[in-house]
Amino acid sequence: MIISGEIALWITFKVAIKLIVWYNGSEEIHMKKKQRKSFYLFILTLSVMFLLGIKVQEASAGKAKLTWTAPTTNSDNSALSDLEGYKVYYGTTARTSAVPGSDNGGYTSVVDVGNILTYTLESMADTGTTYFSVTAYDNSSSKNESVFSDQVKKTPGDVDKDNDVDIFDYNLLKDNFGNGENDPADIDLSNSVDIFDYNALKDNFGAVAS
Repeated sequence: MIISGEIALWITFKVAIKLIVWYNGSEEIHMKKKQRKSFYLFILTLSVMFLLGIKVQEASAGKAKLTWTAPTTNSDNSALSDLEGYKVYYGTTARTSAVPGSDNGGYTSVVDVGNILTYTLESMADTGTTYFSVTAYDNSSSKNESVFSDQVKKTPGDVDKDNDVDIFDYNLLKDNFGNGENDPADIDLSNSVDIFDYNALKDNFGAVAS
């Protein structure tokens, strides 16, 4: 049986939506205690690294944690009972077809990840945008493969997920500086919003995802 393409795929970031308010020079900006503390920590970290000339090996922003749901039916709507695993397809341009085919649907890379539902890709580009899709395959000798899941994408530094890396992403990173696991500003997936995330955003500033 051919597995149907009912695979929901997403990148596991939480997106923080914040109201942006502009103030003129005569108005006083009241920062919340947490925001003020994060801001000072952010500036202090940058200042210490500058004054002491510390050289560090940057953590990689080129990571994406993908999570998907398992399909339950074949293309004829019969129950799926022979699922064997999944493949993750990715590249720096959007896919060109709904099925993998001989050209991998336009993707440049594919990884057979086995029968799991979460996968962290460690080798995506640190800058620009990377696109992802997942397929499922069965345990037959021909390894019948499904059509692609929905396509998702990641642009390192696009914290607010509005398809570009700009001052609003910087502000979110500043406000969340020092936060821990699952924070949307944790660009390099290190479980901490830190100087490495700032560097990743800086290196990709101005990028636009099509």
